[in-house]
Amino acid sequence: MTEINTNILASITMELSADGINYRKASDFQGVLFTKIDSEYADFLHKEQMHPYSQYIYQDEHRWYWKVSTLNNEAYKRIIEPLLAPEFNCFHINNGDINVDIKNKSIVTKSYSDLMEDFYEKPAEKNFDLRILTLTAFKQRGRYNVTPDLRLIFQNLMMKYSIILGNENMEDEDTLNQIIDDTIVSKYRLKTGIFPIEGRNIPGFNGNLSLRLFGSETMMRYVRLLLKFGEFSGVGIKTGMGMGAIKIIEEEPSD
Repeated sequence: MTEINTNILASITMELSADGINYRKASDFQGVLFTKIDSEYADFLHKEQMHPYSQYIYQDEHRWYWKVSTLNNEAYKRIIEPLLAPEFNCFHINNGDINVDIKNKSIVTKSYSDLMEDFYEKPAEKNFDLRILTLTAFKQRGRYNVTPDLRLIFQNLMMKYSIILGNENMEDEDTLNQIIDDTIVSKYRLKTGIFPIEGRNIPGFNGNLSLRLFGSETMMRYVRLLLKFGEFSGVGIKTGMGMGAIKIIEEEPSD
């Protein structure tokens, strides 16, 4: 693999205080996001097939959080920096007439060079436990696919990674086939649901998914890189509207 530029991955997580928030409001948060983006960049995003950001809301211990991630430096400057501004401490969601206060913000950044350093320096891992945080789906031959199909998952991550880096060679069919041949779903606990977007109901799945890898160390490291990237990019369709959020469940350190 070639050395990667100095672009960064970034995520801002905002703790929210409001009545009436639920996952069905997730796409409304994209509307809030676009009020903070300058009109020129917003026009650019509307024209792009692959968005350099993802966003979703989630609940943890009865608190709601809004997480926005960007995949390159320009998206960080145009999207996350306005959200970091101290004066952005509240907003209004028209759908449901909801006033939202932002209690606190936290930021995480990771460079693509960090991903490559992990690729070369960290030992390969055979097992990955994933939490599919928000409803996830794929579009296949014009239809929605709501199964945890490994080919669709890794094909989507490889495509997004390749587009962001401007390197089509990384979206390689032989590599994808090798990943699929050397990876199994070892266990899962998933459920299906409906994600409402602009008057449409999109079917999806979420829950827990565990993978076991049997291939070469290089392939295992590449899978880890894609999944780490996926924590910022999301996987599948409509990741800019709240779908497709994933998180690697790290093992608790032993005493």
